[in-house]
Amino acid sequence: MMKPAEPTGERIHSDAMAALLERLTVAATRRGVDLGCEDVSACLAALDHPERRPRLRVHIAGTNGKGSTSTFVEAIARRAGLRTGLFTSPHLVRLGERIRVGGVLADDTDLVAAGEAVAAVGGDRLTFFEQLTVMGLWLFARAEVDIAILEVGLGGRLDATNAVSAEIAAVTGVAFDHCRWLGDTLAEIAAEKAGIFKPGQDALIGRAGLPEAIPWLVEHAQRAGAATVTTVDAPLPADITLGLAGAHQRDHAALAVAIARAAAARGVLPDDPTRWYQGLAQAHIAGRLETIAPGVVLDGAHNPDAANALAAALARFPRPRVLVLASGRDKDLEGMLRPLWGQIDGVVATAFAGPRALPPKTLAERVRALGAHRTPAIPCSAAPDIRAALPQARRQAGLSDPPGDGASAQDRAAGTVIVAGSLFLVGEARSLLTGDEHRGMLVRDPLWPMAS
Repeated sequence: MMKPAEPTGERIHSDAMAALLERLTVAATRRGVDLGCEDVSACLAALDHPERRPRLRVHIAGTNGKGSTSTFVEAIARRAGLRTGLFTSPHLVRLGERIRVGGVLADDTDLVAAGEAVAAVGGDRLTFFEQLTVMGLWLFARAEVDIAILEVGLGGRLDATNAVSAEIAAVTGVAFDHCRWLGDTLAEIAAEKAGIFKPGQDALIGRAGLPEAIPWLVEHAQRAGAATVTTVDAPLPADITLGLAGAHQRDHAALAVAIARAAAARGVLPDDPTRWYQGLAQAHIAGRLETIAPGVVLDGAHNPDAANALAAALARFPRPRVLVLASGRDKDLEGMLRPLWGQIDGVVATAFAGPRALPPKTLAERVRALGAHRTPAIPCSAAPDIRAALPQARRQAGLSDPPGDGASAQDRAAGTVIVAGSLFLVGEARSLLTGDEHRGMLVRDPLWPMAS
Protein backbone atom coordinates (compact mmCIF):
# COMPACT_ATOMS: atom_id res chain seq x y z
CA MET A 1 0.00 0.00 0.00
CA MET A 2 1.33 3.41 -0.94
CA LYS A 3 2.38 5.57 2.00
CA PRO A 4 0.23 8.69 2.28
CA ALA A 5 1.98 11.84 1.19
CA GLU A 6 3.39 14.01 3.95
CA PRO A 7 1.42 17.21 4.55
CA THR A 8 2.97 20.12 2.74
CA GLY A 9 4.21 23.16 4.58
CA GLU A 10 1.46 25.14 2.86
CA ARG A 11 -1.18 22.75 4.22
CA ILE A 12 0.26 22.89 7.76
CA HIS A 13 0.35 26.66 7.49
CA SER A 14 -3.24 26.75 6.25
CA ASP A 15 -4.40 24.51 9.10
CA ALA A 16 -2.62 26.70 11.65
CA MET A 17 -4.30 29.82 10.28
CA ALA A 18 -7.67 28.09 10.28
CA ALA A 19 -7.13 27.15 13.92
CA LEU A 20 -6.27 30.75 14.80
CA LEU A 21 -9.38 32.07 13.06
CA GLU A 22 -11.48 29.50 14.90
CA ARG A 23 -10.05 30.59 18.27
CA LEU A 24 -10.69 34.25 17.47
CA THR A 25 -14.24 33.57 16.32
CA VAL A 26 -14.95 31.51 19.45
CA ALA A 27 -13.60 34.38 21.56
CA ALA A 28 -15.89 36.82 19.79
CA THR A 29 -18.90 34.55 20.23
CA ARG A 30 -18.11 33.79 23.86
CA ARG A 31 -17.39 37.30 25.10
CA GLY A 32 -18.44 39.68 22.34
CA VAL A 33 -17.79 43.24 23.49
CA ASP A 34 -16.25 43.38 26.97
CA LEU A 35 -14.80 46.82 27.48
CA GLY A 36 -11.89 47.24 29.89
CA CYS A 37 -8.11 47.02 29.95
CA GLU A 38 -7.35 44.72 32.91
CA ASP A 39 -7.18 41.44 30.99
CA VAL A 40 -5.09 42.99 28.22
CA SER A 41 -2.68 44.47 30.77
CA ALA A 42 -2.28 41.07 32.45
CA CYS A 43 -1.59 39.38 29.12
CA LEU A 44 0.98 42.01 28.14
CA ALA A 45 2.71 41.56 31.50
CA ALA A 46 2.85 37.79 30.93
CA LEU A 47 4.54 38.48 27.57
CA ASP A 48 7.15 40.73 29.23
CA HIS A 49 5.51 43.96 28.14
CA PRO A 50 6.01 44.09 24.37
CA GLU A 51 4.11 47.39 24.35
CA ARG A 52 7.02 49.13 26.10
CA ARG A 53 9.65 48.33 23.48
CA PRO A 54 8.95 50.87 20.71
CA ARG A 55 10.82 54.13 21.25
CA LEU A 56 7.55 56.05 20.84
CA ARG A 57 3.88 55.14 21.11
CA VAL A 58 1.12 57.22 19.48
CA HIS A 59 -2.50 56.59 20.49
CA ILE A 60 -5.35 57.98 18.34
CA ALA A 61 -9.07 58.12 19.17
CA GLY A 62 -12.03 59.98 17.68
CA THR A 63 -15.48 59.47 16.19
CA ASN A 64 -14.25 59.86 12.61
CA GLY A 65 -10.86 60.15 10.96
CA LYS A 66 -8.78 58.15 13.43
CA GLY A 67 -7.90 55.58 10.77
CA SER A 68 -6.92 58.26 8.27
CA THR A 69 -4.92 60.19 10.88
CA SER A 70 -3.15 57.01 11.98
CA THR A 71 -2.32 56.21 8.35
CA PHE A 72 -0.96 59.72 7.77
CA VAL A 73 1.23 59.52 10.90
CA GLU A 74 2.59 56.12 9.84
CA ALA A 75 3.35 57.39 6.32
CA ILE A 76 5.16 60.44 7.72
CA ALA A 77 7.26 58.35 10.10
CA ARG A 78 8.13 55.75 7.46
CA ARG A 79 9.14 58.41 4.92
CA ALA A 80 11.31 59.99 7.63
CA GLY A 81 13.23 56.72 8.00
CA LEU A 82 11.62 55.14 11.06
CA ARG A 83 10.56 51.51 11.30
CA THR A 84 6.81 51.72 11.88
CA GLY A 85 4.09 49.60 13.42
CA LEU A 86 0.45 50.45 12.63
CA PHE A 87 -2.57 48.90 14.37
CA THR A 88 -6.01 49.76 12.94
CA SER A 89 -9.51 48.30 12.78
CA PRO A 90 -11.66 46.90 11.40
CA HIS A 91 -10.26 45.06 8.40
CA LEU A 92 -12.10 45.12 5.09
CA VAL A 93 -10.93 41.88 3.49
CA ARG A 94 -7.93 40.36 5.28
CA LEU A 95 -7.20 40.09 8.98
CA GLY A 96 -3.60 41.20 8.41
CA GLU A 97 -4.81 44.67 7.37
CA ARG A 98 -5.03 45.48 11.08
CA ILE A 99 -1.33 44.96 11.81
CA ARG A 100 1.36 46.47 9.57
CA VAL A 101 5.12 46.70 10.01
CA GLY A 102 6.93 49.10 7.71
CA GLY A 103 3.71 49.52 5.73
CA VAL A 104 3.43 45.77 5.02
CA LEU A 105 0.37 43.79 6.12
CA ALA A 106 0.95 40.98 8.60
CA ASP A 107 0.85 37.70 6.67
CA ASP A 108 -0.59 34.41 7.88
CA THR A 109 2.76 33.27 9.26
CA ASP A 110 3.03 36.43 11.38
CA LEU A 111 -0.54 36.13 12.61
CA VAL A 112 -0.18 32.46 13.54
CA ALA A 113 3.05 33.11 15.46
CA ALA A 114 1.49 36.04 17.33
CA GLY A 115 -1.67 34.08 18.06
CA GLU A 116 0.31 31.17 19.46
CA ALA A 117 2.38 33.50 21.65
CA VAL A 118 -0.77 35.07 23.08
CA ALA A 119 -2.49 31.72 23.60
CA ALA A 120 0.59 30.34 25.40
CA VAL A 121 0.06 32.84 28.25
CA GLY A 122 -3.68 32.25 28.48
CA GLY A 123 -4.60 35.08 26.14
CA ASP A 124 -7.12 32.98 24.25
CA ARG A 125 -9.54 33.89 27.04
CA LEU A 126 -9.52 37.49 25.80
CA THR A 127 -12.07 38.91 23.37
CA PHE A 128 -11.43 38.96 19.63
CA PHE A 129 -10.30 42.60 19.63
CA GLU A 130 -8.23 42.20 22.79
CA GLN A 131 -6.32 39.29 21.28
CA LEU A 132 -5.68 41.22 18.06
CA THR A 133 -4.41 44.18 20.11
CA VAL A 134 -1.92 42.04 22.02
CA MET A 135 -0.91 40.18 18.85
CA GLY A 136 -0.15 43.48 17.14
CA LEU A 137 1.96 44.73 20.03
CA TRP A 138 3.84 41.40 20.16
CA LEU A 139 4.61 41.62 16.43
CA PHE A 140 5.75 45.23 16.78
CA ALA A 141 8.15 44.24 19.56
CA ARG A 142 9.48 41.30 17.56
CA ALA A 143 10.06 43.59 14.56
CA GLU A 144 11.78 46.19 16.79
CA VAL A 145 9.71 49.06 15.44
CA ASP A 146 10.76 52.59 16.36
CA ILE A 147 7.21 53.94 16.56
CA ALA A 148 3.90 52.19 17.20
CA ILE A 149 0.71 53.94 16.08
CA LEU A 150 -2.43 52.54 17.70
CA GLU A 151 -5.94 53.36 16.53
CA VAL A 152 -8.63 53.00 19.20
CA GLY A 153 -11.29 50.44 18.39
CA LEU A 154 -14.23 51.88 20.34
CA GLY A 155 -14.36 54.91 22.60
CA GLY A 156 -11.03 55.23 24.35
CA ARG A 157 -11.19 54.99 28.14
CA LEU A 158 -12.08 51.28 28.22
CA ASP A 159 -10.68 50.28 24.84
CA ALA A 160 -8.12 47.46 24.81
CA THR A 161 -5.52 49.77 23.24
CA ASN A 162 -5.67 51.98 26.35
CA ALA A 163 -3.59 49.37 28.19
CA VAL A 164 -0.66 51.08 26.48
CA SER A 165 0.88 54.19 28.03
CA ALA A 166 1.58 56.27 24.95
CA GLU A 167 3.80 59.33 24.93
CA ILE A 168 1.49 61.05 22.42
CA ALA A 169 -2.31 60.81 22.45
CA ALA A 170 -4.69 62.47 20.00
CA VAL A 171 -8.46 62.73 19.61
CA THR A 172 -9.48 63.61 16.06
CA GLY A 173 -12.84 64.99 17.15
CA VAL A 174 -16.14 63.95 18.69
CA ALA A 175 -19.57 63.46 17.11
CA PHE A 176 -22.53 61.18 17.75
CA ASP A 177 -21.96 57.47 17.12
CA HIS A 178 -22.02 54.22 19.16
CA CYS A 179 -24.27 55.96 21.71
CA ARG A 180 -25.30 52.60 23.16
CA TRP A 181 -21.74 52.15 24.39
CA LEU A 182 -20.40 55.67 24.86
CA GLY A 183 -23.34 57.75 26.08
CA ASP A 184 -26.26 59.75 24.76
CA THR A 185 -24.75 63.23 25.06
CA LEU A 186 -21.77 64.80 23.36
CA ALA A 187 -20.19 65.48 26.75
CA GLU A 188 -20.42 61.80 27.71
CA ILE A 189 -18.93 60.67 24.40
CA ALA A 190 -16.13 63.24 24.70
CA ALA A 191 -15.29 61.94 28.18
CA GLU A 192 -14.94 58.40 26.82
CA LYS A 193 -12.72 59.51 23.92
CA ALA A 194 -10.61 61.68 26.24
CA GLY A 195 -10.02 58.66 28.45
CA ILE A 196 -6.83 57.99 26.48
CA PHE A 197 -5.19 61.12 27.93
CA LYS A 198 -2.64 60.36 30.67
CA PRO A 199 -0.11 62.26 32.82
CA GLY A 200 3.00 63.50 31.04
CA GLN A 201 1.67 63.00 27.53
CA ASP A 202 1.54 65.34 24.62
CA ALA A 203 -2.24 65.60 24.10
CA LEU A 204 -3.55 66.77 20.73
CA ILE A 205 -7.11 67.57 19.66
CA GLY A 206 -8.23 67.70 16.03
CA ARG A 207 -11.04 69.55 14.30
CA ALA A 208 -12.79 66.60 12.62
CA GLY A 209 -15.79 66.54 14.96
CA LEU A 210 -18.31 68.96 16.41
CA PRO A 211 -16.60 72.17 17.59
CA GLU A 212 -18.57 72.34 20.84
CA ALA A 213 -16.77 69.19 22.05
CA ILE A 214 -13.29 70.74 21.84
CA PRO A 215 -13.39 72.61 25.19
CA TRP A 216 -14.45 69.41 26.96
CA LEU A 217 -11.54 67.51 25.39
CA VAL A 218 -9.10 70.25 26.42
CA GLU A 219 -10.45 70.18 29.97
CA HIS A 220 -10.13 66.39 30.20
CA ALA A 221 -6.54 66.51 28.91
CA GLN A 222 -5.59 69.14 31.45
CA ARG A 223 -7.26 67.21 34.28
CA ALA A 224 -5.39 64.08 33.21
CA GLY A 225 -2.08 65.89 33.70
CA ALA A 226 -0.98 66.08 30.07
CA ALA A 227 2.38 67.81 29.68
CA THR A 228 1.17 69.75 26.64
CA VAL A 229 -2.29 70.27 25.15
CA THR A 230 -2.47 71.29 21.48
CA THR A 231 -5.59 72.02 19.45
CA VAL A 232 -5.52 72.01 15.65
CA ASP A 233 -7.50 75.01 14.42
CA ALA A 234 -7.03 74.90 10.64
CA PRO A 235 -6.85 72.28 7.88
CA LEU A 236 -3.61 71.61 6.04
CA PRO A 237 -3.15 74.11 3.17
CA ALA A 238 -4.50 73.09 -0.22
CA ASP A 239 -1.07 73.31 -1.89
CA ILE A 240 0.17 70.26 0.05
CA THR A 241 -0.59 67.02 -1.81
CA LEU A 242 -2.36 64.24 0.09
CA GLY A 243 -2.57 60.59 -0.82
CA LEU A 244 -6.14 60.38 0.55
CA ALA A 245 -8.98 62.04 -1.36
CA GLY A 246 -11.51 64.49 0.05
CA ALA A 247 -11.32 67.96 1.59
CA HIS A 248 -12.01 66.48 5.04
CA GLN A 249 -8.66 64.67 4.88
CA ARG A 250 -6.92 68.04 5.29
CA ASP A 251 -8.21 68.15 8.86
CA HIS A 252 -6.79 64.68 9.53
CA ALA A 253 -3.49 65.56 7.84
CA ALA A 254 -3.18 68.74 9.92
CA LEU A 255 -3.53 66.66 13.09
CA ALA A 256 -0.97 64.16 11.77
CA VAL A 257 1.53 66.98 11.17
CA ALA A 258 0.91 68.25 14.72
CA ILE A 259 1.62 64.74 16.01
CA ALA A 260 4.81 64.68 13.93
CA ARG A 261 5.92 67.95 15.57
CA ALA A 262 5.35 66.41 18.99
CA ALA A 263 7.33 63.32 17.99
CA ALA A 264 10.15 65.52 16.68
CA ALA A 265 10.19 67.51 19.94
CA ARG A 266 10.70 64.21 21.77
CA GLY A 267 13.74 63.48 19.60
CA VAL A 268 12.30 60.40 17.90
CA LEU A 269 11.18 61.74 14.51
CA PRO A 270 13.57 63.79 12.33
CA ASP A 271 12.38 67.40 12.16
CA ASP A 272 12.07 67.43 8.38
CA PRO A 273 8.69 68.80 7.19
CA THR A 274 9.64 68.24 3.55
CA ARG A 275 9.78 64.50 4.17
CA TRP A 276 6.64 64.68 6.29
CA TYR A 277 4.73 66.15 3.36
CA GLN A 278 6.16 63.51 1.04
CA GLY A 279 4.78 60.91 3.45
CA LEU A 280 1.35 62.53 3.38
CA ALA A 281 1.36 62.30 -0.42
CA GLN A 282 2.17 58.58 -0.25
CA ALA A 283 -0.50 57.65 2.30
CA HIS A 284 -3.14 55.15 1.23
CA ILE A 285 -6.07 53.52 2.97
CA ALA A 286 -8.63 51.25 1.35
CA GLY A 287 -12.29 52.21 1.44
CA ARG A 288 -11.82 55.93 2.10
CA LEU A 289 -13.28 57.73 -0.93
CA GLU A 290 -11.49 55.09 -2.98
CA THR A 291 -12.15 54.82 -6.70
CA ILE A 292 -11.95 51.07 -6.97
CA ALA A 293 -13.18 50.72 -10.59
CA PRO A 294 -14.18 53.18 -13.32
CA GLY A 295 -17.15 55.09 -11.93
CA VAL A 296 -17.29 53.14 -8.64
CA VAL A 297 -16.31 54.77 -5.34
CA LEU A 298 -16.07 53.10 -1.92
CA ASP A 299 -16.37 55.09 1.28
CA GLY A 300 -16.62 53.89 4.87
CA ALA A 301 -19.03 56.65 5.97
CA HIS A 302 -21.50 55.10 8.41
CA ASN A 303 -22.62 57.96 10.67
CA PRO A 304 -23.93 61.51 10.14
CA ASP A 305 -20.60 63.27 10.64
CA ALA A 306 -18.85 61.03 8.11
CA ALA A 307 -21.80 61.44 5.72
CA ASN A 308 -21.28 65.20 5.81
CA ALA A 309 -17.68 64.72 4.67
CA LEU A 310 -18.78 62.29 1.96
CA ALA A 311 -21.45 64.70 0.70
CA ALA A 312 -18.90 67.49 0.35
CA ALA A 313 -16.58 65.20 -1.59
CA LEU A 314 -19.25 63.91 -3.99
CA ALA A 315 -19.62 67.25 -5.75
CA ARG A 316 -16.60 66.44 -7.93
CA PHE A 317 -18.00 63.12 -9.19
CA PRO A 318 -20.19 63.00 -12.32
CA ARG A 319 -23.95 62.54 -12.16
CA PRO A 320 -26.14 60.59 -12.02
CA ARG A 321 -24.83 59.41 -8.64
CA VAL A 322 -26.34 56.19 -7.30
CA LEU A 323 -25.79 55.24 -3.66
CA VAL A 324 -25.47 51.54 -2.79
CA LEU A 325 -26.46 51.59 0.86
CA ALA A 326 -26.48 49.14 3.76
CA SER A 327 -26.99 49.97 7.41
CA GLY A 328 -26.87 48.39 10.83
CA ARG A 329 -30.14 48.16 12.72
CA ASP A 330 -28.98 50.64 15.37
CA LYS A 331 -27.65 53.34 13.03
CA ASP A 332 -28.99 56.90 12.62
CA LEU A 333 -30.23 56.43 9.06
CA GLU A 334 -31.97 59.79 8.89
CA GLY A 335 -28.82 61.58 10.06
CA MET A 336 -26.76 59.62 7.56
CA LEU A 337 -29.01 60.46 4.60
CA ARG A 338 -29.73 64.10 5.42
CA PRO A 339 -26.47 65.54 4.00
CA LEU A 340 -26.52 63.15 1.04
CA TRP A 341 -29.98 63.92 -0.39
CA GLY A 342 -28.81 66.77 -2.60
CA GLN A 343 -25.81 64.82 -3.85
CA ILE A 344 -27.43 61.55 -4.98
CA ASP A 345 -29.89 60.67 -7.72
CA GLY A 346 -30.85 57.15 -6.69
CA VAL A 347 -30.41 54.54 -3.95
CA VAL A 348 -30.03 50.78 -4.10
CA ALA A 349 -30.71 49.41 -0.62
CA THR A 350 -28.89 46.19 0.22
CA ALA A 351 -27.37 44.37 3.20
CA PHE A 352 -24.00 43.16 4.39
CA ALA A 353 -23.62 39.59 5.64
CA GLY A 354 -24.67 39.22 9.27
CA PRO A 355 -27.64 39.59 11.60
CA ARG A 356 -26.99 43.26 12.42
CA ALA A 357 -27.88 44.44 8.92
CA LEU A 358 -31.27 45.94 8.13
CA PRO A 359 -33.03 43.72 5.56
CA PRO A 360 -32.88 45.38 2.12
CA LYS A 361 -36.66 45.72 1.73
CA THR A 362 -36.96 47.29 5.19
CA LEU A 363 -34.07 49.62 4.47
CA ALA A 364 -35.61 50.62 1.12
CA GLU A 365 -38.95 51.38 2.79
CA ARG A 366 -37.22 53.58 5.36
CA VAL A 367 -35.21 55.40 2.70
CA ARG A 368 -38.39 56.10 0.70
CA ALA A 369 -40.19 57.36 3.81
CA LEU A 370 -37.29 59.62 4.78
CA GLY A 371 -37.04 60.98 1.24
CA ALA A 372 -40.76 61.47 0.68
CA HIS A 373 -40.35 65.24 1.00
CA ARG A 374 -37.89 65.41 -1.89
CA THR A 375 -39.07 66.92 -5.18
CA PRO A 376 -38.53 65.10 -7.40
CA ALA A 377 -38.46 61.92 -5.32
CA ILE A 378 -35.20 59.99 -5.31
CA PRO A 379 -35.86 56.44 -6.59
CA CYS A 380 -34.90 53.62 -4.24
CA SER A 381 -34.83 49.92 -5.09
CA ALA A 382 -33.69 46.88 -3.12
CA ALA A 383 -31.12 44.16 -3.84
CA PRO A 384 -30.42 41.15 -1.64
CA ASP A 385 -26.63 41.59 -1.46
CA ILE A 386 -23.70 43.50 -2.91
CA ARG A 387 -23.31 41.04 -5.77
CA ALA A 388 -26.81 41.93 -6.99
CA ALA A 389 -26.72 45.59 -5.94
CA LEU A 390 -23.66 46.67 -7.93
CA PRO A 391 -24.94 45.73 -11.42
CA GLN A 392 -28.29 47.34 -10.58
CA ALA A 393 -26.60 50.56 -9.48
CA ARG A 394 -24.23 50.55 -12.47
CA ARG A 395 -27.15 50.42 -14.88
CA GLN A 396 -28.88 53.31 -13.10
CA ALA A 397 -25.66 55.35 -13.25
CA GLY A 398 -25.26 54.64 -16.97
CA LEU A 399 -22.14 52.51 -16.51
CA SER A 400 -21.45 49.41 -18.58
CA ASP A 401 -22.17 46.09 -16.93
CA PRO A 402 -20.17 43.98 -16.56
CA PRO A 403 -17.33 46.53 -16.44
CA GLY A 404 -14.62 46.20 -19.06
CA ASP A 405 -10.88 45.97 -18.51
CA GLY A 406 -10.61 49.75 -18.70
CA ALA A 407 -12.87 52.77 -18.68
CA SER A 408 -15.02 52.56 -21.79
CA ALA A 409 -16.23 55.64 -23.61
CA GLN A 410 -19.65 54.94 -22.11
CA ASP A 411 -18.23 54.84 -18.58
CA ARG A 412 -16.25 58.04 -19.09
CA ALA A 413 -19.46 59.85 -20.06
CA ALA A 414 -21.59 58.25 -17.35
CA GLY A 415 -22.23 58.78 -13.66
CA THR A 416 -20.97 57.37 -10.37
CA VAL A 417 -21.82 54.50 -8.05
CA ILE A 418 -21.04 55.14 -4.37
CA VAL A 419 -20.91 52.24 -1.90
CA ALA A 420 -21.33 53.53 1.66
CA GLY A 421 -23.22 53.19 4.94
CA SER A 422 -21.27 50.23 6.27
CA LEU A 423 -17.61 49.26 6.49
CA PHE A 424 -18.73 45.65 6.19
CA LEU A 425 -20.45 46.43 2.89
CA VAL A 426 -17.36 48.28 1.66
CA GLY A 427 -15.25 45.23 2.50
CA GLU A 428 -17.61 42.92 0.60
CA ALA A 429 -17.66 45.27 -2.40
CA ARG A 430 -13.89 45.56 -2.41
CA SER A 431 -13.45 41.80 -2.26
CA LEU A 432 -15.90 41.35 -5.13
CA LEU A 433 -14.39 44.06 -7.34
CA THR A 434 -10.73 43.16 -6.78
CA GLY A 435 -11.14 39.39 -6.63
CA ASP A 436 -9.20 39.42 -3.35
CA GLU A 437 -10.79 36.63 -1.35
CA HIS A 438 -10.87 36.98 2.41
CA ARG A 439 -9.59 33.41 2.77
CA GLY A 440 -11.83 32.00 5.44
CA MET A 441 -12.22 35.07 7.64
CA LEU A 442 -15.64 36.65 7.63
CA VAL A 443 -15.46 40.11 6.12
CA ARG A 444 -17.55 41.39 9.02
CA ASP A 445 -15.63 41.77 12.24
CA PRO A 446 -17.20 39.45 14.83
CA LEU A 447 -16.34 41.87 17.62
CA TRP A 448 -17.85 44.96 16.04
CA PRO A 449 -21.48 44.33 15.10
CA MET A 450 -22.07 47.97 15.99
CA ALA A 451 -19.25 49.22 13.75
CA SER A 452 -21.31 48.65 10.62
